[in-house]
Amino acid sequence: QILCAAFLLNTVARLSSALAMAIERPGYMMTGSLVTIFSNIAVSIVLIKIMGFSGVAWGTVAAVNCGTVYFLYRLHKDLAITGRQYLAVSGSFVLAGVPAALAIALVNWGTDRFLGQRGRLLELCILAVEAVLFVSLYAQALVRARLFTQHDLAFLKEKFPAGYAGMSVLLGIRNP
Repeated sequence: QILCAAFLLNTVARLSSALAMAIERPGYMMTGSLVTIFSNIAVSIVLIKIMGFSGVAWGTVAAVNCGTVYFLYRLHKDLAITGRQYLAVSGSFVLAGVPAALAIALVNWGTDRFLGQRGRLLELCILAVEAVLFVSLYAQALVRARLFTQHDLAFLKEKFPAGYAGMSVLLGIRNP
């Protein structure tokens, strides 16, 4: 669960990674990865001494996010894209995931508190419920914030007709 925080920002940067490859600047990704690797070792060692075993996970959170921020900074500086411009485009999608993430945290808290010791099959069922819950809430937030364009909806309808049909009923989407 701690490691999810490490890859949140990293996931947001995936589009920037594709852009770096498209404009033939993979060096930005490489230097960001090197920052991640070396800072992970140093920060994890320090945090292990302070926090014990969970220090490894928190060190990874810090390192992955440092490497990602460095990569984004270098790429966007080269492209003359300000942090404010980047946040204006990507921030809405991250914020749309907050209610879904909080719902999953609540489910985790509830299952830990009320179910106690669980086997693998029950854990798999809980994971499936959480996945459906997250996708449903995230998609609902995207629709309500009008972050799906008509082009996005037409693409989903064409490529995933059954999924689109279910999603449009659940989310109240009108045909594009």
